[in-house]
Amino acid sequence: EIYPGYTTAIHPFDGGVQLICDVAHKILRPNSVLDIMYDMHRNPPRGGGGNFHEMCTKKLVGEIVMTTYNNKTCRIDDISWDVHPTNTFKQ
Repeated sequence: EIYPGYTTAIHPFDGGVQLICDVAHKILRPNSVLDIMYDMHRNPPRGGGGNFHEMCTKKLVGEIVMTTYNNKTCRIDDISWDVHPTNTFKQ
């Protein structure tokens, strides 16, 4: 899927202001992180490549994903393997 968009910025320039507009599209794959993890579990790469947690971390850390609940994008910094969906955040 292609999400069309644009970016804008305003900067001071020679006693006035400069408006910069640029086209910025996002290209999204239709599969989810869970789909990628299931695929890696079912079809591990040839030649080993380490255990499942290491392979997932190597593949997914640094990727940008879109959340389904508010369509915001975020970058994966790390994977917490010791938590599950029923856990809550500490305040």
